[in-house]
Amino acid sequence: MKRLITLSVMLCSLLMCYGQQTAMKVLDQAATKFKTAGSLTIGYTFSMNGQQGSGTIQMSGQKFRNDLGDHIVWFDGKTMWTLVKANEEVNVTEPTAQEISAMNPYAFVSMYKNGYSASFGKSTKKYHEIILTPTNKKGGAKKILLRLAKSSLQPTYVSMTAADGNVVNINVTSFKSGAKFGNSTFRFHPKSYPNVEVVDLR
Repeated sequence: MKRLITLSVMLCSLLMCYGQQTAMKVLDQAATKFKTAGSLTIGYTFSMNGQQGSGTIQMSGQKFRNDLGDHIVWFDGKTMWTLVKANEEVNVTEPTAQEISAMNPYAFVSMYKNGYSASFGKSTKKYHEIILTPTNKKGGAKKILLRLAKSSLQPTYVSMTAADGNVVNINVTSFKSGAKFGNSTFRFHPKSYPNVEVVDLR
């Protein structure tokens, strides 16, 4: 669960940013682009603590489905289902605003305006590099480094140094917008997982 939340925070930080010019202006433009992009499907690979893996996240507004293979999270705007396949168990919650901000990429579109300062890193001809540093010591990360492709203004890479010193790296392998998802995409369906125990924590 901790890995899933950390990866979701990483993705949220990555997806909120793809734009251009002072670091804060880049983020403002990126947030606007993100909000108007509509539904998104993002493929990614990740590495953390020597572990590697891949995942796919689908989003529409505040709703999302994040599939990491051994974990899947659905959020329909009110209810969250977190499936841990190894345990054959899905937890059902109605998350708080804080929990949503840790799991919902849409909530992190405005993250940089609340508790983070932004500056340019070592940008190249191919990408903008932006560094987010928490202004509040209670923040969940010591540093977040983002790279945005200059040609497409799409996020390509993020590296986060967590408060405990662990580093998580994510590479975006695909980024598509415009698909239409039905509400059922963002809900857990018991018939699809007949052997899974549903634990209602609401």
